[in-house]
Amino acid sequence: MMRRLSRLDTVLAVVDQLLRPDSACETDPLSAGESQLVPQEVLTPAERRCSARLLRVDHAGEVCAQGLYHGQALLARDPTWREALLHAASGEQRHLLWCAQRLHQLSSSPSMLAPFWYGSSATLGAVVGLLGDGPSKAFLRETEDQVVDHLEGHLQRLPARDVVSRHLLQRMVREEADHSATAARFGGRKPPWGVRLAMWGMARLMTTSTAHI
Repeated sequence: MMRRLSRLDTVLAVVDQLLRPDSACETDPLSAGESQLVPQEVLTPAERRCSARLLRVDHAGEVCAQGLYHGQALLARDPTWREALLHAASGEQRHLLWCAQRLHQLSSSPSMLAPFWYGSSATLGAVVGLLGDGPSKAFLRETEDQVVDHLEGHLQRLPARDVVSRHLLQRMVREEADHSATAARFGGRKPPWGVRLAMWGMARLMTTSTAHI
């Protein structure tokens, strides 16, 4: 029988992420065979720059989501909900690895602002956690819904020949939608429009600052 994760486990996960923001997860389905299913494309320099700019923003978005969920998990009341948050955070870690690998293939790198975004997001997540598990569930659901919309927008902007990045983002969309569905199953409701607008504004700030830095 698996041991239930404690608050200390959550603290250790947060500390580890602060020390190693791009640490690799144990398994990577895309590099364990799936990546061989997509053709290797030849992109022009302009196409590579476009894809790298989008993937850099996506990587930063995953950093933010992971920070949010770690912060929320620190103050979650219900142990089952805490485990759900940590499970979602582990999914974001997998996405981080995919994005970092693809950026390397595109001769680019993640945003230098990633540590800042993780720390600020973890702080915000802790504030949300203080409000209780109900607001925390609503926050996770809205976060994932906005991430899905964001990724779908990037799928439309990707160069047509960049089939590898497209495959990666499509996989991420499916998994982020699963996280939103998990929050809904736990009773997470859509937050008030003012909260949604504020979250959208913060996301815009992140995407604008990380596209080139």
